Amino acid sequence: MRLAHTKRLIHSFIHSFIHLIHIGLFNQVIFREVPTHEKRNTLLTNTVSVIGLLLIVYAAIGYNRDILFPGPAALIPVAGAVLLILSGPQAYVNRKLLTNKAMIWIGLISYPLYLWHWPILSFARIIESGTPSRNIRISAVILSFILTALTYYLIEKPIRFGRTTPYKIITLCVLAAFIGYTGYYTYSRDGLPSREGIREIMAESEMFLEKNTPWLPENQDPWCKERFNPKFDGYCRLTKNEVPTIQIIGDSHGVSLYPGLRDTLMDTPENVLMIGTGGCPPFLNVSSYNRKDKNENCLMITTQAIEIAAGSESVKTVILAARGPLYLSSKGFFYNSFADEMQWDWTLTSSTDPDLTDHYAIYESAMRDTLNVLTKTKNVIFVLDNPELGFDPKSCTDSRPLRLTNHIKTPCAIPRKDFNERNREYRNLVMSILKDYPSVKVFDAAAQLCDEQQCFAMKENKILYRDDDHLSLDGARLISAKLVKLLH
Repeated sequence: MRLAHTKRLIHSFIHSFIHLIHIGLFNQVIFREVPTHEKRNTLLTNTVSVIGLLLIVYAAIGYNRDILFPGPAALIPVAGAVLLILSGPQAYVNRKLLTNKAMIWIGLISYPLYLWHWPILSFARIIESGTPSRNIRISAVILSFILTALTYYLIEKPIRFGRTTPYKIITLCVLAAFIGYTGYYTYSRDGLPSREGIREIMAESEMFLEKNTPWLPENQDPWCKERFNPKFDGYCRLTKNEVPTIQIIGDSHGVSLYPGLRDTLMDTPENVLMIGTGGCPPFLNVSSYNRKDKNENCLMITTQAIEIAAGSESVKTVILAARGPLYLSSKGFFYNSFADEMQWDWTLTSSTDPDLTDHYAIYESAMRDTLNVLTKTKNVIFVLDNPELGFDPKSCTDSRPLRLTNHIKTPCAIPRKDFNERNREYRNLVMSILKDYPSVKVFDAAAQLCDEQQCFAMKENKILYRDDDHLSLDGARLISAKLVKLLH
């Protein structure tokens, strides 16, 4: 129905445009004398062809990653192509541009060109683990044309226009079957893991797999949900199916810390509980969300987590851990390759003072409300957030057996001055609040990851981050080995 409606709209537009010219609406504006019917037809076809070309050029130049394509935006280049075809072979653009020998040749090889350019550009991106350089992309296009020409002259033309024999059909069928079998064999074996060097690469990449992503729903502990019955879907991790002795409250940075603390304390009487949800500071009376993706459950999940901690006799220590700078700045941390975080618009709202808009005031009030509750009966540890990287830590590893260029990032770190600038106001605010709570212990996660010059995403050949701001299992273990010293 939509396609038919679109066709009717395009036909109506073209018919109306043609009618306006034929009735002479533009004649007295453009010409001193009314042109003949033949001149009007020439004007019409030339105008339609130019408009069609402009629509295609506009789409090619003006469209970017922010435009949904395919979608409604596809109507513009499609309408351009329709106008070019409608204008006929005698239209100016078609006669002068599209009948050029080079354009005709491209038209002849267009299908093999389509078949070649897609896998070449795709594999270039896969091999480089991201967008290839401009030189690689240009080389890929040139290679596509070379292989296309060879395909057209050596394969397509002989098959289509050469002598017809049964061997052609048999050969094509055998080749198609072989390609299909090879694809199925590779898929069924999940690639070719027996290749030389691939096992080492797979071991290095294991930390990035979903099974090692601590916040995914499938990685939550069922016995945790049975014991604490979270009101909403969030994080619920519990080392042993027993009463907890330590509770982490926080966002995705808090749950990223959990596996390290769990492993460090596995052979002790301690039992670690983590309850929280992504994008929510570990405080009472505050909601946090990206304006583009509002999280209505934030306040309720965090409130329940704090109520569990405060009301549990077995929980002796509460650890508050979250991505603090995000909530104060409203923006993520990014370099060029992670500029999408620049579009974030994070906001804090206070349930006790809905008219309050100052993030610093909301953060301070919520943090004080929380500490006033927890410090009465619990040992509280406040974790100053780990550095955000602003780049993909995968770029620090040789994650491909074949590369066109050496894209391994060295050093695998960010400048310490960038970290200091990002965290200065956050840390100043937190430390000024904690002066009024001397019983609260402070753990600086960055102290384990930074020296005076840099903050590292890799140490001793171990990747410490699973993405641009969350700790990996190795990173969480490194932090936790120091953090547990504050427990007693």
